[in-house]
Amino acid sequence: MKAPDNVGLNITTFSNRRGGTLAIWADDMITKLSARGYLLQRQEPVKSRNGVPGTRFDFSYTPAGADGEEKFYTAVLFVTDAWQVVVQLAGNDELAAAHGEDLERILADIKIRGCKVGSKVCKSGQPKQFDTQQKPKPNVKADDVEQPADKPADNPAEADKPAAGDKPADAEQPASGDKPADAAK
Repeated sequence: MKAPDNVGLNITTFSNRRGGTLAIWADDMITKLSARGYLLQRQEPVKSRNGVPGTRFDFSYTPAGADGEEKFYTAVLFVTDAWQVVVQLAGNDELAAAHGEDLERILADIKIRGCKVGSKVCKSGQPKQFDTQQKPKPNVKADDVEQPADKPADNPAEADKPAAGDKPADAEQPASGDKPADAAK
């Protein structure tokens, strides 16, 4: 849903996986957004109308091709045994304060379902405080990402080879688990 001033609101749900907590999903979200150039500005605990704990994350970012026009993105994350619920608000940076009040009203009204009685997930607590002073990462294409160090060499001829004349020494004892030659008969 978009307001006339082009600020968008979205509420999205995802199925939670066994063992998924607010801390785990918050870390996942922060990692993915920071890799896309989002800069975390603020983090604070929130509660839904029915008392389910969540965390609000406020970001700033500059989209590619936006001529330096800074935007805001706010994500409020709730996690229950059944669901991850993300309330999202985004738009031009100068409108963040005005629409922040709208978000407060939404959070005061929203009820989050999916907590089982005695649930450890719903009572798992807030995530760690993430660094709000990190530098934004440039927008990176998948092709530009370095390959893992254990990737095989592109040219096998350049790979490390044993020095000429080197050969493995004969073993004096069989390796553990090897059967002695007599036992094979």
